Amino acid sequence: MTTDHSYWSDTFKPVGGDPALDFVNTVGNRLSDAPDEHVETYADLVLAAERIGVIGADEASRLRAAAERSPDAAEAVRERAVALREHLHAVLGPLAGGTEGEAGALARFNEALAPSLSHLRVVRAGDGGFVWAWEASDDVDLGRVLWPFARAGAEMLVSDRLGRLRVCDDDDCGWLFLDLSRNRSRRWCDMADCGNRAKARRFQARQADRSPG
Repeated sequence: MTTDHSYWSDTFKPVGGDPALDFVNTVGNRLSDAPDEHVETYADLVLAAERIGVIGADEASRLRAAAERSPDAAEAVRERAVALREHLHAVLGPLAGGTEGEAGALARFNEALAPSLSHLRVVRAGDGGFVWAWEASDDVDLGRVLWPFARAGAEMLVSDRLGRLRVCDDDDCGWLFLDLSRNRSRRWCDMADCGNRAKARRFQARQADRSPG
């Protein structure tokens, strides 16, 4: 199957302010009747990870090559990625709206998180100290594309930034972002997209109010 990856190469904008939020935002128009799934293939997932910045170009190339050799396994990882994303959204989405959300959502996220964290290691750094790193292996694990997303989600949840977590004001969008503005007044995931659409709708409404009859 040939997939159009133009969304990731031409359209995608990392507006969330954190890899976990950009991962959750891989669904467009989430609140509409027809959401846009942007992770339709394993190749999409790798492109998402590369564009969001959690893997480099060399690793992305290795993962794509491995996926071509094992397409069924790659599809299984893609399905796990979508499940992880939705479990994370089930926790973060309500928090952005000021509620706790569905009971059990955090438990489901933790269950999806555990396999990724089992690959996390403490290694020596060049300065003699220690740092976190993912386990190294000569074999390409297709699931490693999920590891940084899972960890980013966990780190977001235990961070002091949850007070700045917001959901876009657009009725259909549903994208999450960190409001880092000084007065915490940011309303849109991206002013150039959702913000401008809102301005256009307000203008059209004013014009309609002024029209005769």
